[in-house]
Amino acid sequence: MKRLLSVLLVCSVIGPAFPAAESSSSKPLEGSYPIILAHGILGVDSQDFAGLIHYWGGVDKYLRDKGVPVYAPSMNPISSSEERGFELKRKVRYWMAANNMSKVNIIGHSQGGLTARYMATNLGMESKVATITSVNTPHKGTPFADIALDVIPNWIKPYAAPLINNLSERLYGDRNNRSHDILAMGDAFRQSYARVFNENTPNVRSIRYYSYGSHMKFADPVQHPIMFLVYPVTYLGGKHYGLSGKNDGIVPIESHRWGTYKGGPSTPWYSTGVDHIQATNWAYCGQAWYDVNGYYLSIAKNAKNNQ
Repeated sequence: MKRLLSVLLVCSVIGPAFPAAESSSSKPLEGSYPIILAHGILGVDSQDFAGLIHYWGGVDKYLRDKGVPVYAPSMNPISSSEERGFELKRKVRYWMAANNMSKVNIIGHSQGGLTARYMATNLGMESKVATITSVNTPHKGTPFADIALDVIPNWIKPYAAPLINNLSERLYGDRNNRSHDILAMGDAFRQSYARVFNENTPNVRSIRYYSYGSHMKFADPVQHPIMFLVYPVTYLGGKHYGLSGKNDGIVPIESHRWGTYKGGPSTPWYSTGVDHIQATNWAYCGQAWYDVNGYYLSIAKNAKNNQ
């Protein structure tokens, strides 16, 4: 806990290491469909934790300043992609109706990418979505989930899961009568479940799909004080399951690929890559290591150009 608090403090007070990305126009995203930012597990919004932790680390505000409406709804932080899909649909439809919008572009991080795909394919939202862009999403699952869930004895799960779920509900609050489910969340990242999910969630022909991903160069405890702990497990698991060892701490980079793969952010010489948490600038912990604003501006511009 002390390590986590230290990380949050350092990341929150440090300024951007890069100048804000600019273009010939001060509003390069004007004309784009509105953008939905779909968070992954443990996602928060301004109502969670008194607004002290920012999942998108200012990305939403930056994109708005560049000329596009942005909505970053809060979803169940611990649940299946399917349940989160229903929640995302309800919130997106309400927001679109309230603002007289016809279509949106979705950018989803981690499980947010799976949630967006499920909503568009299976919940009648195909006509409302122009593009779906996933960032560090485990489309093929992650060996970390398989290893972690297999290591935990089955007899413990019925006792441990309710405790974790209850703790999560207390931490996040239960504003929307959400039922937190740690086991359903874990299963959503299993490779076997990912294969079934992909079979039941094919791409919609009218929607264009793009994906981005990043990785750590090695288990660096200085730049990656959380992800360095799990990087070796994901590296070995990725090698074992044929997903490659290169990973962001949680997800092998081969699992990031879906639709047209666009690569990841450029990093300076002193950076040891971008991990799963830094990929969204969570709690502002990525901006010292790569150009967060420039990265997401390029993602949003790609969506605009292909909507």
